[in-house]
Amino acid sequence: MTDRPYVILNVAMTADGRTDTVGKSAQEALILTLAKELAGSQVTANGLRVKTIDAEHEGDRQPAPANQSWTTPEEIFAALLYLCSDEAQAVNGARIPLHGGD
Repeated sequence: MTDRPYVILNVAMTADGRTDTVGKSAQEALILTLAKELAGSQVTANGLRVKTIDAEHEGDRQPAPANQSWTTPEEIFAALLYLCSDEAQAVNGARIPLHGGD
């Protein structure tokens, strides 16, 4: 894993890829502010944006236009694992969309 002392991550579900509530907007603003304030300190702050979490893997079983942008828990975990890795040390202040085939 990483030698960085801290990795700050936020996962937010969004409607149509947009931040749709005041609370989610505030979370995103906090992550971006932390990224800016902590730049150069070996602390990174990033956020993932997902539309719908496909916990039942419906998109695999019955692919349809309605579920092509859904994200599986495994895809979210893989993105989080990457952001915690040494390879992602330069990734800071990112808002990463996980919107499937969208």
